[in-house]
Amino acid sequence: MNNDTPDLHASLIAAHHERLDALRDGDLDALAKVVGEDMIYVSSFGKAHTRADVFAAFRSGAMRIERNATFDISTRI
Repeated sequence: MNNDTPDLHASLIAAHHERLDALRDGDLDALAKVVGEDMIYVSSFGKAHTRADVFAAFRSGAMRIERNATFDISTRI
């Protein structure tokens, strides 16, 4: 981490946690605030999904995340 940009690193990590919380909670309004229109999600099975695919899957109940965890997060600016 570059010591000149600790606020940028903190904001990236905060956005990462907001994204994970929104995914776990199925909160699409919160998720829309932290992911771009060009988001691509790659599942653990290697299948790529667009933002529209992910949002539609949450709305239909086809996608649900019960838990997630992160540790040892690093950023690069």
